[in-house]
Amino acid sequence: MKTTAILALFLLFSVSLQAQKRRDKRKVKATIQKMFSIVEEGKSMELAKYIVYRGDDRNRKWKDYSRYENPQEKHQVQNIHQRIVDRYLPYDYKFIKFLSQKESEGEWLVWQLNFQTNDGTKEVYFAFLKVGDKYLLGDID
Repeated sequence: MKTTAILALFLLFSVSLQAQKRRDKRKVKATIQKMFSIVEEGKSMELAKYIVYRGDDRNRKWKDYSRYENPQEKHQVQNIHQRIVDRYLPYDYKFIKFLSQKESEGEWLVWQLNFQTNDGTKEVYFAFLKVGDKYLLGDID
């Protein structure tokens, strides 16, 4: 009887975990699309809310979004904005693969996108951390 109850709990936990992964996959994809839309509209200030804070404040690092009002954070946001404009928006892209990986900062949720550039297909990884109920961009490789 105990074995059956333990097995049932394990299956329930596994199903719940799978459902969360599907939600993360869908929401991170939507976040990337929203960020591209914000960049196309030239709204760097709004883009800041989708980028994780990576500065010196240990209380905020990897746990908060960037503040456009702060000159250093504004500079980071503007750099990412310009990078998206120059390297990604001019090209067609496809979402290829979603994966997750635990690191010291938390669980990274990563979408591989393929961009059809003038030089062929370019594989790019957009990595996000879930902070509260938001998905914040932490890296583009």
